[in-house]
Amino acid sequence: MANKSTCKHVDSLRTSLQDLNHLQLNPSSASKLRTDLTNIEKQLAALKSQGGNSALSGQVKQLSTSVAKVKKAANALSTPPTRAQATAVVTSLTELKAQSKAALPAMNAACPK
Repeated sequence: MANKSTCKHVDSLRTSLQDLNHLQLNPSSASKLRTDLTNIEKQLAALKSQGGNSALSGQVKQLSTSVAKVKKAANALSTPPTRAQATAVVTSLTELKAQSKAALPAMNAACPK
């Protein structure tokens, strides 16, 4: 089981990942998506800086990679976005959602609710 400080970040990360998994993509969800992604990045950075829990380090690395893909795709959007740009964002978000679902069991094991 992880220490209290690590679990504080895991709890916040878990909440944002669960929110992201339930988020329906539409124009009005952009603000919530940005908020969740920002918090996910913040909590992943905090967990990386703490090192330690090897059970979570692989998940943190994979989630960080997925978040970076989402950001890259989102930053490439033009106004108006092309179909390919929109598809890239949706694809990267789908990958992040899948990765977050895979990470949740390790988080729950390290920091039970």
